Amino acid sequence: MLGEWLDGADAPGAFYCDPAVFKTLYQIEARSVPRTGRTAYIVRFDLKHEPGAKGGGVMQQLARVIPVSLRMGDLFTRSAPGQYILMLHSLTYEDCKMLVDRIMYSLDAKYLSKIIGTTIRPVIPII
Repeated sequence: MLGEWLDGADAPGAFYCDPAVFKTLYQIEARSVPRTGRTAYIVRFDLKHEPGAKGGGVMQQLARVIPVSLRMGDLFTRSAPGQYILMLHSLTYEDCKMLVDRIMYSLDAKYLSKIIGTTIRPVIPII
């Protein structure tokens, strides 16, 4: 049984999960932050398709950019038709901002698509 659980765990980059799983993992992280002292940030991307974009839609394009831009252990989900949410671990706010900028640049440079808004917030500890 344990071997089955590990299938796919060694895939490079961030872990994609559905919104319900993401919410559960967020709650677990919020409970552990005070105990571990580890930092975690939530990043929200709001997207707008630009005319002339290459490929099969901006959301699929971002789904290709995110996993290769993040580390193993980071999470992401598609939370709405034009929105992705990421959970990043053990970074400073400044590092999160640089990562967001890198994703935005990559999406714009490769696919001529625009991110119209981002939000970076720390995981709120449950005490």
